[in-house]
Amino acid sequence: MNPIHPDIPTDAKGGLKKITFGRGQPEYIELPAFVDGQGTITTEWEFTAEELEVILNGGKLRLTQLYTPIHQGIRYSPVRMEIIPPR
Repeated sequence: MNPIHPDIPTDAKGGLKKITFGRGQPEYIELPAFVDGQGTITTEWEFTAEELEVILNGGKLRLTQLYTPIHQGIRYSPVRMEIIPPR
């Protein structure tokens, strides 16, 4: 999967801030996103041809989120998405 810039309708962009998570951090894939005033993060992803084939043949999308206690000062927890083939 490849992160892409979210395609947010123009009329919905009023209170949104455009950001890129992981910018300047080579150990991460840069993740373009919009964040609203409530802290809701919106991202979009494109599937590769291989991933799309797996999904069309019964595969699943798995989202893993790292739990980070708030006392560590990390506001947004890292996530990982992967395509899981059918069993």
